Amino acid sequence: MHVCVVCHEASLTGAPRIGFDIAAHLARSHDVTLLAKKAGPLIDFAQYARLRSAYRVLNTNHEVCDQTYRQRVTFAAHLLGELDADLLYVNSVAAGEWCEAGKRAGIPVVLHTHETRDSLPSLLSSVCTPRVLRFTDLLIGASERALDDIEALTNTRAPRRMGIGIFVDADAVRAGADAPEPPAVNAGESHWPPTPGALSSPCAAWRNIEKGRTFSLRLRSGCHSTISFGSALGHRRRRT
Repeated sequence: MHVCVVCHEASLTGAPRIGFDIAAHLARSHDVTLLAKKAGPLIDFAQYARLRSAYRVLNTNHEVCDQTYRQRVTFAAHLLGELDADLLYVNSVAAGEWCEAGKRAGIPVVLHTHETRDSLPSLLSSVCTPRVLRFTDLLIGASERALDDIEALTNTRAPRRMGIGIFVDADAVRAGADAPEPPAVNAGESHWPPTPGALSSPCAAWRNIEKGRTFSLRLRSGCHSTISFGSALGHRRRRT
């Protein structure tokens, strides 16, 4: 099967890294074409080496391109015709024009939404379209909140939906657990971390509590040592 994976950019932020990880995993057993709407350093990482021969930067991200939504859909549909893909995996609402292009090309479309109510309105009004779920066969979400938010804001129920949560690279966490931890520049006299050798996990994504909580819980469940969960409001040590 030929799978086309589309990321809105190739930066080192969360959504692109998840998209690249998914593409790398699919490439173990399928032909994969990886498309990035904006260039970035992610493709240079060793774990994505097998993707480089079928990787293209499109420069159609709204931050670097002034094409209209309709122009981007037309471009995407034309490219899909050339690629002759069997499945389209769109890894962000910021690449949502590909959903309509995939539907136009008769290809099953998977949309992976990482965005929630705080960022979706601007994407749906200027980058994507409020009709995006009408072109989606399967909606995947980084959290149940992400799934609920896009359905509520588009007033559309996805035909199928699945929450897969936040990805945690457990091997990387274990490998870094023994590395010396430099003191935070704003640590002051807080004596952080409280236990020598403890694995410290700052609570991620304060702007998005659902994502931060899911990440922290998955990290905790995958480790068998003392983990210190900290925040700007204080810290608490728990044993797992």
